[in-house]
Amino acid sequence: MRNRIIKLFVVVIALLCSLSQHALGQRRDGFVDLYAVKKHILLPNEYDVFKCKQISDYLVSLYLCETKNDCLINPSNGYEFSYYAIGKVDFKSYWLLLYGQTDGYTLNIYLASYSKKDNRIIAKLRISEDVAGEKVMWYKLNPDKTISIYRNYEIDGEVVMKKETYRLNCTFSRADKVLSKKTHKPLITIDDIEIR
Repeated sequence: MRNRIIKLFVVVIALLCSLSQHALGQRRDGFVDLYAVKKHILLPNEYDVFKCKQISDYLVSLYLCETKNDCLINPSNGYEFSYYAIGKVDFKSYWLLLYGQTDGYTLNIYLASYSKKDNRIIAKLRISEDVAGEKVMWYKLNPDKTISIYRNYEIDGEVVMKKETYRLNCTFSRADKVLSKKTHKPLITIDDIEIR
């Protein structure tokens, strides 16, 4: 009788361990499940982030944060960020995820490549920024499977628009520029900055 109870106890423990491992695996996979499957990457006017599923802080910190103290609270104004899962496109070995980040004042849209095998984000690309209703950065999808990102900069009182083009691959490699291995010199030296 005692041996039977011990065997039953061992079987119950093994079953509980198996179920907990399965539940943990599903919770990790729940991140990708938040995104609706799309046939193509959405154009800028095809989404409303506030109608999309919100991503929990836990999943944001697990998958989307690179710098922990910059991803949940906006360091420039102290407002909390909210994240929304907009959509995903299947690229066989990885997903392209489209998600939004907002603090109620600024809305950023990101494109991320997600490895199905490794269960992690490979690379991220900010493709759109809207500050209080004014577009500062926007994107255009090109027929050659690239994405062009346009950004306004204010330089000496004038607004200058710059364009960058990236391939829609898992690393978002630059398509319009060969990246230099040389280091860049800063525009101003540290001696020019007055420290108070």
